[in-house]
Amino acid sequence: MEEKKKIKIKKPATKQVHLECDMVLYNKFEEYCYRNGKDVSKTIRAFMKMCIGE
Repeated sequence: MEEKKKIKIKKPATKQVHLECDMVLYNKFEEYCYRNGKDVSKTIRAFMKMCIGE
C-alpha cells in the first residue's frame, strides 16, 4: 500500500491575523453583553437583522 502524503497548504499570515482580531473583537463583544445584562445570541440576531434589513 502506498502512503498518501497530504499536501499541506500554507495559508497567508493575514488570515491568521484576521482570525485573531475577530476573536478579540468577539470576546470584547461578549464582555460588553455580560456587563450590560444582554444575551449574546439575541444581540447577535438583532445585529444581523439590522444588517440584512429584515
